[in-house]
Amino acid sequence: MIAQFVNGAQPIDQDVFVDDNGQAYIYYGGWGHANVAKLNADMTSLGTFADGTTYKEITPSGYVEGPQMFKRHGKYYLMWSEGGWTGPNYSVAYAMADSPTGPFTRLDKVLAQDSAVARGAGHNSVLNIPGTDTWYIFYHRRPLSETDGNARQVAYDRMNFNADGTIQRVKMLVKDNFADSNALGWKTYGGAWSVSGGQYRTAASYGGKALLDDNHVNATYDLDVTVTSGIGDAGLVFRASNVGTGTDAYRGYYAGITPAGRVILGRADNNWTLLGSAPLPVVVGQQYHLRVMAVGSSIKVYVGDQTSPKISVTTPPTRPASRGFASTTWPLPSTTLLSPTSRCRPPD
Repeated sequence: MIAQFVNGAQPIDQDVFVDDNGQAYIYYGGWGHANVAKLNADMTSLGTFADGTTYKEITPSGYVEGPQMFKRHGKYYLMWSEGGWTGPNYSVAYAMADSPTGPFTRLDKVLAQDSAVARGAGHNSVLNIPGTDTWYIFYHRRPLSETDGNARQVAYDRMNFNADGTIQRVKMLVKDNFADSNALGWKTYGGAWSVSGGQYRTAASYGGKALLDDNHVNATYDLDVTVTSGIGDAGLVFRASNVGTGTDAYRGYYAGITPAGRVILGRADNNWTLLGSAPLPVVVGQQYHLRVMAVGSSIKVYVGDQTSPKISVTTPPTRPASRGFASTTWPLPSTTLLSPTSRCRPPD
């Protein structure tokens, strides 16, 4: 349909938008230039504007590539990517206009790297839940420790608006409910891990761990945990660094439950220091919701009841590090099932 450079725009990254009156537009462009053109009713050929032209350049300040158009409450929103797509500073900015052809004046950057979550967040699309004012931004980002510029993961977050229609800056969150039947982004250290039925499972192991590559220190962690035999324990590893294979082979913290009837919190540094425990009837095969609130030197562990912590301790904070799941098997065989809707978010 478009094979040549027009107005300096590389013919890539097309986005089709259909206005309320049925008129469709195609937005596209790389190499720092963006164009818009009308689409005819066949959606495969280009129309013309009232002045007889086929293409209109709409390049806003800072534009690099990846245009995305949507409409909300009568306003037209143009979003695009800035920075280099293989670098850490890839990001998303936007403009608003009264017409699908602009003019578009850059207002703000709404999505950028977060040193606690990921780098290279950009090249987005937008989804509105029909009949609601609920919006999501979909984009790709690069894990913090990833050095390959082509290694990117698809993510999404809520996109919210201010009263004047401007877009609030998006806060990247970390969440995985394993509904996509994969464990992309998780790195395992021992154990036989697998995803099935929205659950992340592991068989018996001595200190098997699965961790995400993030750098949260102050955060709230939510997960659902099920232990499937009467021996061992399972739970959450957080603020972890120097991670290896084996029991207590990391530096960080662990909160979990054991069918011996306890909820425990401890610190690992290639050895184990118990920081707190509390009685908790644990039924094999039953799911338990754990919440860990780690803010500065304060760590609170909740199980089920989210108002009163089972464990509350004060301990020296560690540097930013990874978090994830762990299972510990004592000298007898055990199988642990983790069935988390895992969410990590900054504290309120």
